[in-house]
Amino acid sequence: QNLMQLEEVATKRFSDLIPAEFEEFFASASGRELVWLASKDAECKALYDKKAGIWEGWTVGQHTASVVDFFDTYYSDSLPDNMQSIMKLILLAHDIGKGVASEKHFPQELENQRNVDTLLDSLEIKKGVKDIVKFAIGEGQSYTSSILIQENEEQKDKMVSQGLLNEGNRYDREKRLIKQMNEKCAEVLKKAFGESPKQEEVDVLRNLCLILQFCDSGAYTYYAKINEGQAYVTGGNARFTRSFE
Repeated sequence: QNLMQLEEVATKRFSDLIPAEFEEFFASASGRELVWLASKDAECKALYDKKAGIWEGWTVGQHTASVVDFFDTYYSDSLPDNMQSIMKLILLAHDIGKGVASEKHFPQELENQRNVDTLLDSLEIKKGVKDIVKFAIGEGQSYTSSILIQENEEQKDKMVSQGLLNEGNRYDREKRLIKQMNEKCAEVLKKAFGESPKQEEVDVLRNLCLILQFCDSGAYTYYAKINEGQAYVTGGNARFTRSFE
């Protein structure tokens, strides 16, 4: 609810970048429907059909569909209606290079950036939206990983006792990373909008990156693939789900 209150006053310039017909379909489509749409392009289909290299044994397309559906189930209420389509576009694009990276043992962020134009061009996405999507699945996700996947308080207590950290700078690392991320978000939006963004708009982009991180992580715990066909069921890895919770 706090995210929604924040972003309702700052989303117009984001939604103005998205054609109305595109926005309507993406906002209501399931993960499988979005992957199906993208896979009408032969190059995109090849990317989504590659093995994702994850424990479920899924393809990139199956994993991507699960992440979109996880967003619909748990996080769609965190965004106003006019932001559903751009969030789902980010989710659709977030692992586009995962299969190539798995095959070649290359860094995934590099392969995402190399291959994402294949998807965005096939969907005729305009440059401003491209800039936002590329940041969210690249540097944006790197920032949120660094901010969220960090030492817990017990580990910080140990570091303080060892003299590696003091109480004064216990949270400096997170603050510094958030400040850097805000500055980068502002750079991206200045290019996308053609002028400097407001602080509320910077907050919107940062929150899109955070929601991507939550949904990408959460989908691994919630879904599993049964052997027959391509059906998705809940509770596929109970031990991992418990550890995540």
